Amino acid sequence: MKQIKNNCVEVLPSLLDKSKTQIIRPAFNIVKKPLAVGIKHNKEGIPTELVNKYYDVMFWKPSKYKVGEKCVLVWNGDMELYHKLTKCKVVHKLGYPIRLGEVEITEVFEIYMAIGKITNELMINGRDAQEIWKKDGFKSGKEFIISSINHEYFNDNYDLSSPKKFYIYRWKWLK
Repeated sequence: MKQIKNNCVEVLPSLLDKSKTQIIRPAFNIVKKPLAVGIKHNKEGIPTELVNKYYDVMFWKPSKYKVGEKCVLVWNGDMELYHKLTKCKVVHKLGYPIRLGEVEITEVFEIYMAIGKITNELMINGRDAQEIWKKDGFKSGKEFIISSINHEYFNDNYDLSSPKKFYIYRWKWLK
């Protein structure tokens, strides 16, 4: 079975009580391609080192999970927080995810996200934003928008200065 990995500390409680029923994943890969090789010179104009210059190329990728597919939901985030919330006495080794349960994918769809140029807020196009943050396990839309794991996370990792496509995977819990 494929794994769906989670590490967002804000939604760990909703994973444990099984109220989280979706996850957002990018629908693209960004690959650095070589552009040119430059040469650095010292103050005297003598070449000192070669410098590689790169540019980003974005490739759209197909959906990773399909409707009807069964997956294992795992936690691979803050283990101390996991132990605190679950009162678990078992020591888990770093790097080994904790199995939270099995799910069946019920819905897969696309959304577009960007950071507004005027408001500097996360904008979601394609679905009801309230429905998205609730099913994603957040207590409020404000928590979803200003949460460090979302606003900065999505923008820092995916440069939302222009709209980017993401998949939302929804599931029902089996075990």
